[in-house]
Amino acid sequence: MPSFSDSDFEVLRNACLVTHNSAAALARHNLQPVMRNAARNSILIEEGHGISHLLVLTSGRVEFSCITPDGDAAIVDLVRPTRALLLPALLAGGISPVQARALDRVGLLQLSAEAYLEAVASDLDIAISAARAAARDHTLMTAQLKALKTETSLQRFCRYLLNLRGEASAGRSIRLPFSKRLTAGFLSMTPATLSRILVDVRGLGVEVSGSEVRITDASRLNEVLGRDPL
Repeated sequence: MPSFSDSDFEVLRNACLVTHNSAAALARHNLQPVMRNAARNSILIEEGHGISHLLVLTSGRVEFSCITPDGDAAIVDLVRPTRALLLPALLAGGISPVQARALDRVGLLQLSAEAYLEAVASDLDIAISAARAAARDHTLMTAQLKALKTETSLQRFCRYLLNLRGEASAGRSIRLPFSKRLTAGFLSMTPATLSRILVDVRGLGVEVSGSEVRITDASRLNEVLGRDPL
């Protein structure tokens, strides 16, 4: 059976799925780890279907979406490395509430879902790691839902920029990681609204050039969010 490599464990550590204590325990289970690639626009997991493998994104980008009652596609989340795809759904019963589609050619670490669930059920250290990773995903999704319910389109975009700024080196330009259409869908606005906001934020300490953004005064964005400047 396939065994874990050092690079496999590094991927799992980055996704918060394994710790020093749980690595050895995880290796004792027949999880059948495989590093693989998937083509752009591949459907990795189908909405309403069972999740047969735990997939950890190692490269590329993935879109989570669902079909609305009107038959339209709604973007639920946009995922970048390194993250386990739909781990809370796997732990909660194994049925995916969304479709996962590769936006690029993506790299994935694939594990047997059945074997992983058996490992979670039989080993406390593995279960703790799984719970922490699932809780992180739940916290992210709850924050997104809260923003949709309580913030204006401008506030949601300001928050999005500040989150991207936290990932970048101080003073450096930020490349928006997704297209205008995807970003607008993720932030629950139309592309036309996002275009207007990209003009509006120029007066809020933000320089915009194509897909490049540089935040020159983060305090202005924080003021829009109604919180103390950082």
